[in-house]
Amino acid sequence: MRGQAVAVVGAAGGVGATTLAALLAARLAAGGRPVALLDLDVRRGGVEVLLGTEAREGPRWADLATARGPLDGADLAAALPRWGRVEVLGADRRAVAPDAAAVAAVHEALLEAGRLVVLDVPGHALADDGVAGLVRAARVLVVTGQDVLGVAAAAAAT
Repeated sequence: MRGQAVAVVGAAGGVGATTLAALLAARLAAGGRPVALLDLDVRRGGVEVLLGTEAREGPRWADLATARGPLDGADLAAALPRWGRVEVLGADRRAVAPDAAAVAAVHEALLEAGRLVVLDVPGHALADDGVAGLVRAARVLVVTGQDVLGVAAAAAAT
């Protein structure tokens, strides 16, 4: 069965989008479905630091930065670091950004392997057509602060 995707978009930094994405992934995994959490903000240690998975074995975006499809999603998922029942793909200290083709190949492989893929997407990443395309094809949650600048950032992100 093909998986589905949910994108959690942080309209601005520091509004809790990564935390929400992680908790959503954990809740979905608790229901018995295989879940992969992909952090698309490689400029920061976001999900790796939040979840304490930095020292766990497995590939990071720097290792997959030039990946091309088709990839074996089941093998990829089995190799990823885990946070409880959630497979996690984030950045490490190398902060190497994957290109759009690599993100698309990884995303597609995990969906084909039946994963529910939770994307943690910073608002600035929506300028990338490849990331924007993934978000358009997903169910989307936009997280923003409760101020005029936050609402303006959310409007720009949608």
